[in-house]
Amino acid sequence: MIEAPVLAPNEVTQRKPLTPAERRLILERQDHECPACKGPLRTKIDGQALLVPMIDEHIIPLGLGGSNDLSNRELRCVPCAREKTRVDRKAIAKAARIRRRLTGMEPRKQKIRSRGFPRDPLHWKNV
Repeated sequence: MIEAPVLAPNEVTQRKPLTPAERRLILERQDHECPACKGPLRTKIDGQALLVPMIDEHIIPLGLGGSNDLSNRELRCVPCAREKTRVDRKAIAKAARIRRRLTGMEPRKQKIRSRGFPRDPLHWKNV
């Protein structure tokens, strides 16, 4: 399991691009397949091995305290990367809302108070 470093609430590290050697290392570690859908990240055309389009993803997003370390990086096919990014953005926004509430920058929402409902005069408990 990857341990996330403890960062200050507003401290987010900048994304560091992968070098070609690092990309090859990650591809070999993943056995040239997408970790989410297990689809191949390389294909053969006319006997020549070619890589399919892929996106570099952080396992633990930088916005949630992840690092640029190679153990926190993976290469995913484009559809899987888009889905992970969508889920990560929701989690990052939720963490930011919680952080704002805890620091007092955002007031808590108040519950809607009901006026109550009139009792049914024919209800069996009123008899």
